[in-house]
Amino acid sequence: MTNAISRARRHSEQKIKLLREALERIVPQGEVIVTCGSYARREASLESDIDFFVITQQHPPSDEQLMGRATLAWEESVKNAINGIVPIEPAGDGAFSKVEFRDTMLQNIGGDSDNNQKITRRMLFLLEGGMALQRRRPQGCEAPDP
Repeated sequence: MTNAISRARRHSEQKIKLLREALERIVPQGEVIVTCGSYARREASLESDIDFFVITQQHPPSDEQLMGRATLAWEESVKNAINGIVPIEPAGDGAFSKVEFRDTMLQNIGGDSDNNQKITRRMLFLLEGGMALQRRRPQGCEAPDP
């Protein structure tokens, strides 16, 4: 018989493996999907939601470009793939299931646009963030992405 900790670790690892396989087909090179919370700590159960966010190298769009649209062309595909594997979504008004722009994340620490959600994502990334997927070009690869 296995204990609850072993079951949670096994469940978390299985789901993270499925997430990585699904997201590799969607997420472009150089982009990152970060998991936090129970999945990052490998403590998830069937009742767990998945706390995640995207860190992108792209530059933030203007306010006009954001009106009623996803921030990234592949953002909805990521959310759909994750929801197909872990159907319990994070709270809609919380810090997760969002896009974080790398440059803003690094340069706006304590600035006027630094809000509670951004601070939460930054802190959890540092404290317990796990990479569901980190797409990097292999070292020495000079060819542009297709």
